[in-house]
Amino acid sequence: MGEALGRVDLRVLDGDVQFRHHLYCLTEDGEHTSEPDADAQKSVEAVREPFFADYPWFERGAGTLD
Repeated sequence: MGEALGRVDLRVLDGDVQFRHHLYCLTEDGEHTSEPDADAQKSVEAVREPFFADYPWFERGAGTLD
């Protein structure tokens, strides 16, 4: 429902299918949300900052994807 990204690993061995899965939480402050990488966070903010400078009325996190 837009809160997690999933990964499924499949292995076929002698006709048997084995799998494992993991969900990566995409929401801030979620139960399984990891701490952001400081360098990656700085890079993302640097790229996003001009957008927010052009649209100061825009609230962070209020957008939608179509």
